Amino acid sequence: MFSLIARRIKRFGDHLGKKERDNVSFNGFTGYGLADFGTYYEVYALTPVPEPSTWAAAALALGVIVWTQRRRFARRTVLMPVA
Repeated sequence: MFSLIARRIKRFGDHLGKKERDNVSFNGFTGYGLADFGTYYEVYALTPVPEPSTWAAAALALGVIVWTQRRRFARRTVLMPVA
């Protein structure tokens, strides 16, 4: 079964140009790539990479959460008597 799938992928890959191998769809599912290694092809999933502004917003949100919880934790320890 796997050799039949591999032959179909090889035949399919032979008909694609270099740019078309970056976004291949199988049975309606898109987001796959096809890598040519000479004797065989490998199908891999393409994953989107977040933009730098997304990373900056996530870091800022994490910083705000840590800052607010730090203040809350510090206030709680002051109110508790030491035994």
